[in-house]
Amino acid sequence: MSTAVSKQLFYRVTQIRSVIGMPPKTRNTMKSLGLKRRNQVVFVKVDPSTAHQLAFVKELVKVELAEEKKSRYEVNQERKFQPGFELIKNGLNEKSYQLPGKIINQHFSKCLLRSHFSTTTYNKSQEITTPGYLTWVTRTNEDQYISNANTRRVFAVERYVTDQFTEEIIGLAKQGKLAEIITKADKLTPELVAYIINKTLEKCPPMPPNSKNMEAPYFLTYNRIRFDGPYYNFINSRIPLLYEMVLKTSFEPDESLYPYYIWLYYHMNDVERILTLSDVVVNMDTRTIAYFLASFIRNYELNQFKEYYHKIIINTSHKTLPSSLLDSLIPQLINHDCIFENLFFVFQVWMNSPKCEKPSVKSISLILFEFYRFGTRNELKEFKRLIRKYGDHYLIKTIDLQNAIINRDYLNFKKTITKEDLQEIKKMIPADGDIDFYHHWLYFMIRYANMDHINFILKLYKDNNNTNSQLPARFFKLLLDYYEKHDKFIPLLQLINASKHSISYNPEYLATITRTFIYSYSRFAPLFVERLNHWLGKQFFELTQLSSQFYPYHLYKPINRRKYNDPEWEEIKFSHGMDEDVYRDQIDFRVNVGFNNVIARGIRPDFKMILDTFRFGNLDDRLILKGILIHTRQYNHKNQKTLELRSLRHPSLEKEDLMHYFTANKGQLNDSHKIYFSKLLINYDLLEEAKVLLDTIDESQLNDKAKMSKINLELRMYLLANDFDIID
Repeated sequence: MSTAVSKQLFYRVTQIRSVIGMPPKTRNTMKSLGLKRRNQVVFVKVDPSTAHQLAFVKELVKVELAEEKKSRYEVNQERKFQPGFELIKNGLNEKSYQLPGKIINQHFSKCLLRSHFSTTTYNKSQEITTPGYLTWVTRTNEDQYISNANTRRVFAVERYVTDQFTEEIIGLAKQGKLAEIITKADKLTPELVAYIINKTLEKCPPMPPNSKNMEAPYFLTYNRIRFDGPYYNFINSRIPLLYEMVLKTSFEPDESLYPYYIWLYYHMNDVERILTLSDVVVNMDTRTIAYFLASFIRNYELNQFKEYYHKIIINTSHKTLPSSLLDSLIPQLINHDCIFENLFFVFQVWMNSPKCEKPSVKSISLILFEFYRFGTRNELKEFKRLIRKYGDHYLIKTIDLQNAIINRDYLNFKKTITKEDLQEIKKMIPADGDIDFYHHWLYFMIRYANMDHINFILKLYKDNNNTNSQLPARFFKLLLDYYEKHDKFIPLLQLINASKHSISYNPEYLATITRTFIYSYSRFAPLFVERLNHWLGKQFFELTQLSSQFYPYHLYKPINRRKYNDPEWEEIKFSHGMDEDVYRDQIDFRVNVGFNNVIARGIRPDFKMILDTFRFGNLDDRLILKGILIHTRQYNHKNQKTLELRSLRHPSLEKEDLMHYFTANKGQLNDSHKIYFSKLLINYDLLEEAKVLLDTIDESQLNDKAKMSKINLELRMYLLANDFDIID
């Protein structure tokens, strides 16, 4: 299409505010345009003086490009659906749109370029607004997805094509030919880039629901079997191409595209480029702010996150930051092992800012749970005082009751659930039928109780939601986790078979099935994994061999290089009879440098990493590691006893040392500790003491492998004692 247009073009001008109280000069300008009342629409012929007038009253009117002057009837019909090509509020690039015989004058163009270009709808916000694609990409409602998929969106850039290149790019975008667009990226305008991204993502399937209300980034999902579904396959096939397109553009940075840049940088883990936008992110919409901050969380740079989070809260141009922003951040901080003090800092900054909306009970309940895990008794008491207005909510009551149950049976894997507990749960049932309530309790029962209590929660859900339909998918996933936890592969397959017509397949289930098989039939794991990878056509699963008698194979889990990002980090693999000095250099690095660097970034090291280091460390190393656990609030009763028992394996210790520890601690060990300590006692010929520990183990709380471990220890103990009569 030629840039010269034969017919005369006009601006459609809509008055959006009253002129009452405005200076006389402004009222006269409005009057000269023919505008007298709010919502009135007029058509104005373009000339430099008119453009100057429109720019002068830009706070009072909405201005759109119109093909020709229309009748009042046509104007009223168009107002029912306005695709939203706002010139004054939403920006037009003067290089892309040439009017017949003249270009919008320089003064008017600068007004346009200072604000955001919207490809969809009119928005009165003064901040950089949320792009349409963010709404589509984070939509989780299936019905809304179907409705939107059947609605043809009209983009302004499609309606007002002004040159042949624009027409060509629009055609390529409609056909999804991103690779071809990339070859022409250096000629793209900001408006076309925004259009291409929106057009590419407009038919995005609904996002699988998650606690963060934010999709996981491309760099973590593109080669993971659990994300092999319609949603992630759709966005992951497009994001790298959109990212490459953006990098190859040649125009000067355009603030209207900043939300697009941040979203793409988040997905491609381009932290260096996302940092270049740190000074302008305070003016972004809250979804974009969430992606910006999540980039630091995903890379375990939590001290950097704190810095920018604090800056955004203080300097934001938003009148009110919604609680949904905090709802998105808190679960991510917890999942990425944020040090407890940093999590409380996030809460305090939010609460102390007049610009922040009252936190939701969802965020408060998650923080309360962390106080139970890591807070002192006084800290927990003070936090409860701060949140006393939330105290009657069922999520808060749920956290309180669950921790009361855990603490009264702190040495037992399975907790005692009393009739009074069940009655309290019934009293908490929310009137609105919130599924989160049942999910919280189902998760708790699967982890700490038995199948009777699991069925109790499932029955509560069905009875109080008047439903005989299928269980929610996330309930089904928890039930699969129960069978994985108890090494029950056959019952797991039976559950899947019984549910195959009512529960949609989720790739996440495959990893659960694989782990359950490995735990149940570990010696057959290599054959199973080999056949499974062949069927999948890719090496999704990899095994590692351990020295364990009952679990000789596990799924291989490499060191998390984003969390442990120093290049010196290496894996430590324990095996019987190995030289304890083989990892001396690695132990020195971890104790003196590695763990300190992790903590300096605002995160706590994994207890397993510390335990593996502890096994090979000397006394000085172990004292430092104990200090690290205390500093990061991980030196709880269970971890303390685990380290003490590992210390008893030191060759310098004698029988009297084990006897002393047995006398002082025999009533403070859980069943796992008792089995481990019994092995040591038998090795030192302390058979009576070992028998005392084994006799106090409740077999009803053990899985099959733990029961076999106990039986083997008892047989060994009786053989050493020449007590053959007891072996029947």
